Amino acid sequence: MKNLTNRKVRFTVNLTQILFVMASIFILNSCLEESPFPQTNFKDSSTGIVTDIDGNEYGTVTIGTQVWMTENLRTTKYRDGSAITSVTGTSQWGTLTTGAYCPVYNNSTNAKTYGHLYNWYAVTSSRNIAPTGWHVPTYAEWLTLWNYLGGDTLVGAQLKQTGTSHWVYPNAGATDIYNFNAVPSGFRKDDGLFYDLGYSTVMWTASEYPSLTTSAMCWALVYDARGLDDYNAPKNWGMSIRCIKDGASSGSPWKTMKSMPTARSNSGIAVYNNKIYVFGGIGTSGSPVANVEIFDPSTNTWTVSANMSVAKTPAAITVNNKIYVIGDGNIVQEYDPSLGTWLTKASMPTQRQPFVTVVNNKIYAIGGYNSITGSLSTNEEYTPATNTWATKAYMLTARNSTPVTAANNKVYAIGGEYSMNSPYNINQEYDPSTNTWATKASMPTARRAPAAITYNNKVYVIGGSNTVNVGTVEMYDPSLNSWTTKTPMPTARSYPVIALVNNKIYVIGGGNDSGCLTTVEEYNPSMEP
Repeated sequence: MKNLTNRKVRFTVNLTQILFVMASIFILNSCLEESPFPQTNFKDSSTGIVTDIDGNEYGTVTIGTQVWMTENLRTTKYRDGSAITSVTGTSQWGTLTTGAYCPVYNNSTNAKTYGHLYNWYAVTSSRNIAPTGWHVPTYAEWLTLWNYLGGDTLVGAQLKQTGTSHWVYPNAGATDIYNFNAVPSGFRKDDGLFYDLGYSTVMWTASEYPSLTTSAMCWALVYDARGLDDYNAPKNWGMSIRCIKDGASSGSPWKTMKSMPTARSNSGIAVYNNKIYVFGGIGTSGSPVANVEIFDPSTNTWTVSANMSVAKTPAAITVNNKIYVIGDGNIVQEYDPSLGTWLTKASMPTQRQPFVTVVNNKIYAIGGYNSITGSLSTNEEYTPATNTWATKAYMLTARNSTPVTAANNKVYAIGGEYSMNSPYNINQEYDPSTNTWATKASMPTARRAPAAITYNNKVYVIGGSNTVNVGTVEMYDPSLNSWTTKTPMPTARSYPVIALVNNKIYVIGGGNDSGCLTTVEEYNPSMEP
């Protein structure tokens, strides 16, 4: 993800394009929060017109499953009727940490053509800046548009207003075939100055940038390119807002949740009482951490618990309301989340960093890596009821960074690698009842360190890396021995952890080119075909 502050603007500072799969996001749906004030109903008629609280009317257009405004927002009030602070002063603009707006170049006659510029604090105010029934789009919603328009370097040309009455020549490739009518309103930096009128437009999302809490995500169009590109920019900059209509049709099966307090990858994860427990992992320093943090999807909140006694990168799994934290060595600990207590249990026979799953109240620790042997095919079964380990049939292929999950009382070990930069697409099935392995249909995308989980007796493999980090989502149906590609995860990453709560899948943490992540993204498989 490139930072907009490093982008050269036409007057003082040439736009370096990036691919959306490099983005790392946290989607903050603050514009959808309930207002503390009474709300006014606004017109959203069949003629495609919506009216804001100031009485400004905006055209609308349907693109794919989404409905967008065809003009930039120009309201001076929040939905509840309270005023958005107007700031024209150069020195004051960059110091703000509350919502504010300004006309483009402080000239109110620009409003009808270009809309106003707003800082991100106005975008995410609980008072709501968009008319009722509308909101500021999340990064994922912009990504849905990007994908619908072809997901390539020509996307922006389909959105830009044609001609050079507002865009500077050559206004490369502009067709505006959907009447989206993107105009070059420029932006305002934290120095209080205005830049790029006629040369670019930058539109806020409602999504914070996870690796830098002073920045948020935005999308940009420029006069000399055909792309629609994503950036992060300081929250105190002034950008345009283009609203999208509420409703499932304007969304995605992906939704970003509250960021994890501690950025990390290679953690252990378990679910108890519909809450997600994350144990240890690799922190931003590159060393193991001992943090234990608990996520409640029902309230979208995190709680920090007492640290583990040792910093490590374990696996974790829940059996009979106890969480078993296993590996990064051979230590096994039982955690009782109802009491917050730890007990040391029988050591795992083989020291390693395995992946784990459970079948019939028995834990299977499979594959992994240690410094003596390297990648392993080891398969060891732990029975919590008797606190005993047994060695079982080894995997057919030794590998590490291989997630495992159980479906229909069988275990699936998918992907991974034996040596660096040689990812596998291998899919092998283990049957505990016969203690045998079988090779199944290969995963379409070879990758190391994805996350895998079972939902509705189907296996979802998400993220990972090959030559680059990916957001790929592929579903395996054991009953058909076949794969289906699903909507990609917004944040490409490897070594995340994954959990299922109330039929929603949560992908947490991991790492990509931005480093260790705090990102939490919720995936709703029921929204997929």
